[in-house]
Amino acid sequence: MSCPTIASKAFSLVELLCVIAVIAILTTVSIPALRGRANDMNAGLHVAGGVMEFARQYAISQNTYVWVAVRSSTSGEDGRIAVIASKDGTDLLSWSSASTDVASSTDLELVGPVRTLPRVRVVDAATASIPSMPAVSGAVKMAEVDFQVGSGSGSQNFNRAVQFTPTGEARVTSGVVDRYIDMALLPHQAALTDPNQAVIRIFGLTGKSVVYRN
Repeated sequence: MSCPTIASKAFSLVELLCVIAVIAILTTVSIPALRGRANDMNAGLHVAGGVMEFARQYAISQNTYVWVAVRSSTSGEDGRIAVIASKDGTDLLSWSSASTDVASSTDLELVGPVRTLPRVRVVDAATASIPSMPAVSGAVKMAEVDFQVGSGSGSQNFNRAVQFTPTGEARVTSGVVDRYIDMALLPHQAALTDPNQAVIRIFGLTGKSVVYRN
């Protein structure tokens, strides 16, 4: 008497090979995308960090006040960063959201080109945990401003800024030097909860910056 055949719930060899093939294809597709996002963030940090140090050195060497202006942007918009200097060495900008047209100003000048942070956007503060970044008290965000660079269809607006003084200090309001100033970066289409975040922390007393990232 033959026993009834029981259907096996285990994968056959062919099914297992198919699953492995699908996983391999998905891995091939996803790993370059993840690497690409990491490379974009690294490039954005390199540009932004370099601009910060250039502005600090320019302020010291030219004995003037310099603003690094950025565009704190929404999802899908690439970040932008520009260096704006006082022509006569005076701290002439009122720290407010009053519109300042650099192109028509007789007191301000754009130093170098506006730089783009491809596929990276600037936000006020990191929302994901960055284990390497120490928790500090007194860290502030960049000042809210309204700079306009260029004119007509080529004009670009910037809504955040940090200032470097002739002695190399960094600040976000006249007469006050905060201990730390933070600027956070995210992939340009990522949600605020995306773990791929980084922070450029500027030390107020020295104007030098350090990068923390996941």
